[in-house]
Amino acid sequence: MTQYFQLGAGVSPTRAGLMTIPMILGQLLSSTIGGQLVNRMGRWKPVMMVGSVLMFMGLAGLGAIDHATPYWFVAIFMTLMGVGIGTLVQNVVLAVQNTVDVTDIGAASAAIAFFRSLAGAIGVAVLGGILTGRVGTNIADGLGALGIKPGALSGGSGETQLDVSGLPEAVQQVFHQAYADAFGPVFLVASMIAVVSVVTIAVVRGTPLRSTVSMSPALATEAPARAESGPAA
Repeated sequence: MTQYFQLGAGVSPTRAGLMTIPMILGQLLSSTIGGQLVNRMGRWKPVMMVGSVLMFMGLAGLGAIDHATPYWFVAIFMTLMGVGIGTLVQNVVLAVQNTVDVTDIGAASAAIAFFRSLAGAIGVAVLGGILTGRVGTNIADGLGALGIKPGALSGGSGETQLDVSGLPEAVQQVFHQAYADAFGPVFLVASMIAVVSVVTIAVVRGTPLRSTVSMSPALATEAPARAESGPAA
């Protein structure tokens, strides 16, 4: 989102960061409140189900943004996305750890971290490719409307300038609008991917939080028995 504000709206990096505060606050509050709700209900599925739907709604709403979208619209759907992410990030770890024995919690947590990093890398590559392609197309169309060939801005080196502050105002506007209009399709694709999360959480069995350390009945009853018998003479 900071890139949307900085490259699309042309604001400073500091202001772009401040404009994402609604998303950060939503994620902070939902992660705290969501954890408390899971603890009280003893079930993680209802909270994660609501969170996945909110994340989808936020991404779908952000899929409609462009250079003319008002900030209040972006802030609303940023907040929904942040709330959804906040209820999912930590609770998915809890859900997995709740389904494995205490001896396998380390391996399960490592698997979560691995697949989360792998999915993040794939997501950045795919969505980054979509963003780059859309930006290039939008810039070419915008400059073409002004009667300027895109290659004319590369100075013959074949590389487009990243710093557009020295370019004419009309050309700067083309670059800002090109970036702002390119983010909508990226979020739209992300919302389609988020549907997978909604469906997965909906079909997976929501097991209650267990009250024993071990999933094995023998090991679960052995520890209290040892505590009651006391140390051997």
